[in-house]
This record gives sequence, structure tokens and C-alpha cells, in this order.
Amino acid sequence: MKIATQLTLTVAMAGLLTLASGCKTGPTHKQGFDFSHYHTFAIRPLPTNGTPRDPTLATRLGPPARQAIQETLAGKGFKEVPQSEADFQVNLLFDYAPVPEDEKGRQERHMLEIDIIDSKSNEVVWSDWRHRTTDRTISAEGAQKLVGEMLKPFPPGAQ
Repeated sequence: MKIATQLTLTVAMAGLLTLASGCKTGPTHKQGFDFSHYHTFAIRPLPTNGTPRDPTLATRLGPPARQAIQETLAGKGFKEVPQSEADFQVNLLFDYAPVPEDEKGRQERHMLEIDIIDSKSNEVVWSDWRHRTTDRTISAEGAQKLVGEMLKPFPPGAQ
């Protein structure tokens, strides 16, 4: 029994470490969800906090990321409307995690996440994220390109 418990904990920890290390194979979505009724969207308020090394990250990259969301979704036929009228909402998150110093110096893991939230249920029905470990920030143009790439497979099955 003790060995089974230890084995279960070891497997659980390995799974958590794999998840935390950034292993991901692309966007995820709620299986069986019908995205065909989506016609309108709203973008939730953008984050305002940056990282300790780059406190202006969110305010600098938020507007170009917002523009990329608007252009990408409009190009797919979706219309931006006020949040109270939207079929779905887009939530954009910037996050970071300090990485221990190595021979390259101090670095951070920068993360960008896009969640599609169903307005009726307030449930995340589609999500994608990207990360990179670096000591440099991403450019506004790089953020726009990344957001466009991330939203390319949305909605699932309609490329």
C-alpha cells in the first residue's frame, strides 16, 4: 500500500512538472462544444502589470495584441461588440516567472495566454498559450504576429 501511494505521488508530481515545464501541443478546446453559433466577440480589459524586469510589458504589448485579436477575428467574420452583447469574450493574459540565473545571466519565462470564454456560461471553451525563456522582451510586431498565429486555429475545425 505504501509503495502504491508513493508511486501515485511520483506519477502526479511528474505530471505537474511536465505541465509546468511548458509541454503543450497547441490549443485546447471543450470537446463537443458547438462554436458555430459564435458571431460576435468582445475583448476583456487587458492586463496592466508587467514583470519586475519589464514593468511596461503589458501596457506596451497590450494595444498591439488587442489590434491583432481584432484583425484576426474580424478576418474570420466575427464582429466586435460591447461585452454585454458578445457571444464570446477574449481574455488575454501576460505572465512571467523568474528563472534561476545561469551562464546567460538573469532570465524570465514570458507567457502569453489567450482564452475564449463563452458569454452565456462564462466558461473557457478554447485556450492557447505560448512561452519563452529570455532576457529580452518581445516587440510590438512580434506580439501581433504571435497573437495572429495563436488565433489561427480558432474556431476548431474552421481553417
